Amino acid sequence: MQKYEFCLATRDPDITWISGPHKPSRHDITVFRGGDASVKVEERDQSALYFQLEEGEKCVGDAGYAGEPSKIVVTKDEQSSEFKEFLAR
Repeated sequence: MQKYEFCLATRDPDITWISGPHKPSRHDITVFRGGDASVKVEERDQSALYFQLEEGEKCVGDAGYAGEPSKIVVTKDEQSSEFKEFLAR
């Protein structure tokens, strides 16, 4: 069994990113960042999606990405139901 990271456009029917295979035990945010929190940013895998996002770009992710608020939007209780519905689609 392998794990893959996919990134889909929110307004167009396009797959914009595929990464993998990764070990299933590797956490989602570790795949996204190209390394875990114990690895300095400069020493992480620079081909990871984290490093491919341009200034101001963000991804929508599930709770597994909650530790990266500058690059990923996740559902939070205080968000409006309309916004949560947008994220869920």
